[in-house]
Amino acid sequence: DLHDENNWAYFSVLSAMRAIDVLLSLDFVDKENIFSCGLSWGGFLQLLLSAVDDRIKASSVIYSSAYISESEWGIKRLENLSENDRELWNDNIDPKNYLSDIKRPVFFTAGADDIAFKMECRRKTAESIKASVYFGLRKNFPHGNFIGFEQTESAEFFKKMISGEKIPQPEITFRSGKLTVKAFDGKSELKLYCTKDDVVATETQEWLEIKIANGETVEIKNDVTALFVTEKLNDGTQWSSNLLRGDQKC
Repeated sequence: DLHDENNWAYFSVLSAMRAIDVLLSLDFVDKENIFSCGLSWGGFLQLLLSAVDDRIKASSVIYSSAYISESEWGIKRLENLSENDRELWNDNIDPKNYLSDIKRPVFFTAGADDIAFKMECRRKTAESIKASVYFGLRKNFPHGNFIGFEQTESAEFFKKMISGEKIPQPEITFRSGKLTVKAFDGKSELKLYCTKDDVVATETQEWLEIKIANGETVEIKNDVTALFVTEKLNDGTQWSSNLLRGDQKC
């Protein structure tokens, strides 16, 4: 029931579904290995597409998340809507309403410096998905599809989905204020990023970078509100844990 200018999400997802129809009609297409990737608002749409169409084997979401109205950036995007239309939008269009319907693996890439989609909203988005979720979070990854943009992890993720190889992810144990990290590859570079800022109340945060060794146990101070661990492989690709809240256990 929203106005025409606010129906773009519905028609964009429908267009993507029709594109999959076209791919499935072509003889030269490997119909068991269709993948989809979305950047920024495209990632927002990708979450919706993943929820309503499981013909894609896996998807990649770059920058984006659900829970748009829980960030200042998202609130500004919706400020021209009436209060009633904003409520309709949040209850019917925001991907948060459909995340539990996603049945295929999802890979998230984003930077902690992203000014559009909050790290906390991305954490909540990932934890609301029942399917397998993987991450390539990092400290610096500016939001923008600029000339020369390159993000190789999505292609590597899709290739590994086809081959059945294990997706690189650092293994984390976090209990009683102690964090232990086991690398996917013992030769890769591990870094811990932590912040004392309120990840709910602030759009971006200051992140302390700490190099850690494979198998090392690090004591996390009580004033740390959130953290994540990255692993950079020898091929240059970067993988990570999800964002963890300081009071979480895993």
